[in-house]
Formats: sequence, structure tokens, C-alpha cells
Amino acid sequence: MTTAAVFLGSMDSGTVPVILPKIEADFPNTQAATFSFVLTAYTIALAALVVVSGRLGDRTGRRRMFLIGGVTFIIGSALCAAAPSPLFLIGARLVEGTGHALFTPASIGLVLAAFPEDKRSVAIGAWVAVGGIAAALGPAAGGLIVEFTTWRVSFLLNVVIGVPVVVRAFVLLKDSERVKGASLPDIPSVVLLAATLAMTSLAIVQVRTWGISDNRLIVAACLAVIFAVALAARSARTTSPVIDYELLQGRTFRVSMVASLLIAMAMFANLVMQAQFLQKVWGYSTLGAGFGVMPMSASAGLTSVFAARFARRYSHKRVILVGIAITACGMYILAFASGESSSQYWTVFFPALVMVGMGAWGMAVAMMNATAAETLNSDNFGVGMAILQTGRQIGSILGASMFFGLFGDPGPDQIVSRFHELWLLVALLPTAAFLICLRLPDRSPSMVTQLQPEPSARAR
Repeated sequence: MTTAAVFLGSMDSGTVPVILPKIEADFPNTQAATFSFVLTAYTIALAALVVVSGRLGDRTGRRRMFLIGGVTFIIGSALCAAAPSPLFLIGARLVEGTGHALFTPASIGLVLAAFPEDKRSVAIGAWVAVGGIAAALGPAAGGLIVEFTTWRVSFLLNVVIGVPVVVRAFVLLKDSERVKGASLPDIPSVVLLAATLAMTSLAIVQVRTWGISDNRLIVAACLAVIFAVALAARSARTTSPVIDYELLQGRTFRVSMVASLLIAMAMFANLVMQAQFLQKVWGYSTLGAGFGVMPMSASAGLTSVFAARFARRYSHKRVILVGIAITACGMYILAFASGESSSQYWTVFFPALVMVGMGAWGMAVAMMNATAAETLNSDNFGVGMAILQTGRQIGSILGASMFFGLFGDPGPDQIVSRFHELWLLVALLPTAAFLICLRLPDRSPSMVTQLQPEPSARAR
């Protein structure tokens, strides 16, 4: 049941970037930049609330949070399907993202609690594989739906599948052990994180439309900095912050989180760009674009099944580094080799998609999750995995915002070069992640040594 909910959330994330042009067509009098928030509103809610959910799940029971999240996700999906305006749709996506935030840490917490320590890498690999397969089906499912019906049906599909999942979870799931004395989440930290992400996203999305000297952009950027500083100060004082400095003291956990953020930023920007490139440059239909980008997620789902086996033999660090290197190579191919001829799909685009999906989600992110999870114990599984999820969602927000903010509205003779410029920029992100991950331990430390914060570089 937990993996079924992950399947729904991941499929929704893969569907929306593909159906976005159809949503734009239904609301022709709305600025294009506004529709970026159809993507980012969902992710802002997910990023801001996933740690809250993890803490609440540890304190009140992960089964309860899983069920509440599932119901909230279904309600949000139904509201999206009925949205009469873009602003209503953005609000409904906030509700939908809230539901996803509530059930995600509960689902991984329930899974990890059900497996012994030496089997957790396999469990996480399977959990990631389900998400990868769902994300692979998302673009194709979205393309099929809008080809024969309307984009609203794609949200109704969440309701149709989600209701029986929640009912069966209510009947079959057993709650995990509650953590005695687990602290309640700090609400001001949640508000500050959401405000920081919203202002950052707004500033990035509007940078080309408003211009860098526009007062509105300057105000949004200044507010983002103010909220971020306030969040850092608040997190240092409170006992249950959104960003837990105690967990971040461990080098392995910290490196995994930062690298995950960079990979997620690159992958989400890349996901949006792929669908847009196929439709705007090669003239693919929505259905064609959906099937065209599917190999990336499909290869991720398949590879993650075997990544844990390679990690046990060669170490997590090696699998992560190889995965990131493959990802960067795939993106550099898109940046330098993709052109105006659609005949390049099988010779350039398809191999690059497979490399990116296989390397990023299938190898790097799956093993980053496993590596970070080994630094956690049963008391902080929910919070720790939620913080990792927060980092990835922040990366997703920045990635989507970067595309919409920097792509703009290029003319026919500029569109291919604009895609190349952005892909080159995006390819620098996994390159940076590769350098950061060199600081990971060569082999995954034992649970005994990792339950204590790792010494700082100065202490060493």
C-alpha cells in the first residue's frame, strides 16, 4: 500500500510537465510564467511540509499520517480536475502537494521499519524503483489522456486509483512504533521555508520577463534573502526545526542531501526541457512527447533494482559517482549534439535520456538515499528521510523555475540555441554534485559508527 501511494505521487509528477501546454491552451489570457507555479506550488508545499510530516509521523504514528496524506492528496487532485481558473488550479496543487508531503515520509518510514538493517538498501532500492516506474508511466499516461480526453482526466485518475489504495491501507496497514518524546514541528520554520521558496521561485521565474533591474524582481529577491536568514536563525534556536542542524553535522548525511538537491535541480529542469524540446523544436504531439521522454524514467526504475547489489559489492560511493558521471555525460550530449532534425531521436536523444535516467535516479539518488539512511536510527527515520526529501524538492523548485525564468520566449531562429545553453547550464549541476560526493566514505559505515554525528573537518 505504501508503494502504491508513492506510485501515484511519482506518476503525477511525471504527468504534469507533459500536459502543461494543454493547460495553458485552456487559459489563453494568462501569462506563460504563471503556469510555472502549477509545477512549483505542488513542490513548495511538498518541500515545506515533508519534515513536519516526518516529525508528526514519528510522534503520532506513521500509519495515521499516511492515511491523512492519502486523503488530502485525493481531495487536491479532485480540486485540480475541477479548477475553473489558473489561480484555483495553483491553489489545488498546493493541497495536492500537501497530501504528498504527508504520506511520503510515512511510507518510507513504514517500509524501513519493516526491514532489518542489512536489508534496508534493497528496500530503498525497491521503493525508488516503484517511483521510477511510475514516473516513467506518467508522461505516457498524460499524453494518452490529453490526446483522447482532457488534462482534467489526468487528475481524476489520481482519485480513481487513490480511493481504493487509502481504503486498503486503512484495513491492512499496521502502525510502526511511535517515538516517545518526539518533538512537534516548529510552525514558524515551516512558514519561513515556504515563504523563502515562494519568493525564490518567483524571482527566478520572472527574471527574463520583468528584467533584472525591475523593482518587483528586486523586492522578491530581497524577501527571499530575508526569509532565508530568518529561517536559518530560527532553525538554530528551536528544538524541532525544518532544517535539523544536528543531522547535518554528519558529513555523510550532509553530502548526500546537498548532492541530492543538485541532482534533483538538474533532473527536474531536464524533465521539463525534454517535453518542451520535443514539442517546440521537433513538432511532437503531447502524446508523442509523453512517450518520447518515457525512456528516462523507465531506465531509472529498472536500474535502481540492481544498484543496491552493485553498491554492496563495490560500495555506495562508487555507484553514486558512476551514476553522476553518466548523468553529466547524457546532459552534455543533449547540450552539444541535439539539433533541429527529429531523426536524431534514436541516435542522440534516446541514448542521452537513458543515460540521464539510469545514472541520476537509478544509481545516484537511490544510493544517496541508502547511504544517508544508514546514518539514521529508528527514532529519526521519518525526520531524516523527510529532510532528504525536502532537499530534493527544493532542487526541483529551483530546476523548474530556472527553465521558465531563463528560457523566456525565443524566436524560431533562437529556440534551439536557447535549449543548448540551458542544457549546458543544467549539465554543470551533476558535475558539481560529482565533486561534492568525492567526500563520501569509500564504504558505507556501520550503523554503530554512524549513529553519532561525524566530527567536523576542523576536529579531524
